[in-house]
Amino acid sequence: MDSEEFAVKLNKIKYEAMKGFEEKCKSATHLVDGKETLLTDTLEKEIEKIIEESMKKHNDVIDKNGLKVTYDGKKKVTEKVTILYVEDNSCTELMSFKWNNIYLQLKHVIIRDGCCLRVKSFELSNLPLLETVEIGDNSFTESPNGGGDEGKSFSITECKSLDTISIGRFSFSDYGEFILEDLDNLQHLTIGDRHKKSCNFYHVSFILRSSYLIHC
Repeated sequence: MDSEEFAVKLNKIKYEAMKGFEEKCKSATHLVDGKETLLTDTLEKEIEKIIEESMKKHNDVIDKNGLKVTYDGKKKVTEKVTILYVEDNSCTELMSFKWNNIYLQLKHVIIRDGCCLRVKSFELSNLPLLETVEIGDNSFTESPNGGGDEGKSFSITECKSLDTISIGRFSFSDYGEFILEDLDNLQHLTIGDRHKKSCNFYHVSFILRSSYLIHC
């Protein structure tokens, strides 16, 4: 849960606590530093202290362990996300899947089977901490057996820490462009299954660009 969602939940708890207390103790007062003070005012201050402490602990945990966000294609994703996760058969109405240098802490992109079927543009760019991209079977395709669409594009560029790209069978089978550029640390690239029919990027000419290759 990101900090924004956590804060909303805490404030909802505060609202319910204050509402319940006010219904039962409408005019209760006590002395604070010699002044008669409503109990509700004191309670609210104490709850605010607890919320502040809880938010600090929550943010400390995120900073230490990272933040996994399950993306549904609708809600806004916090910039603090470190693991972006797409569940099986979700984001089926999404038309574009683009993540860039707004998400500077993103390390892992994990997309399960049958996702993002209508997406025409897949783009990961300028993500300095991105390490792995894992995509399951039958994702990012409306024609698993290789119907071509030159307007559909796959690109991963300027991700200097990216080590592993793994793409399952039949994913991106109807894409018309495949670009990998300036992935200086890329060690593992797996597309489909060489022992089984896969049809990934069936009509694509692969484009690999690297400043390292140019200078060599």
